[in-house]
Amino acid sequence: GTFVPESVSGLCNSLFQLVDANHDGHWTMGELSQASERTKGGFPKVTDEAFRAMDTDHNGTIEPAEYALSVTQAIQRLPEANREAALAQLKTALTWMKEALQSSL
Repeated sequence: GTFVPESVSGLCNSLFQLVDANHDGHWTMGELSQASERTKGGFPKVTDEAFRAMDTDHNGTIEPAEYALSVTQAIQRLPEANREAALAQLKTALTWMKEALQSSL
């Protein structure tokens, strides 16, 4: 499997909780849209296509495991030669999104 650094994993958990507005343990398209609007794009807009790709069990919501899988797959797609630098950029982007979400509460 792909190694997901603890720091990235922790940021993903924080992001999941911040976007999960009603704290029911999963994301809806509405919650993702609200997160993007609340942060004025600081949290990227998720397209219907991207949502469907993340929703691997096709139940209309994204659970933490599905989100974790999408992050892992994104890391797997990073070029091996630049993986460290790309992971650092991912961490920076996740941190920025987390801060944007926290300041929008």
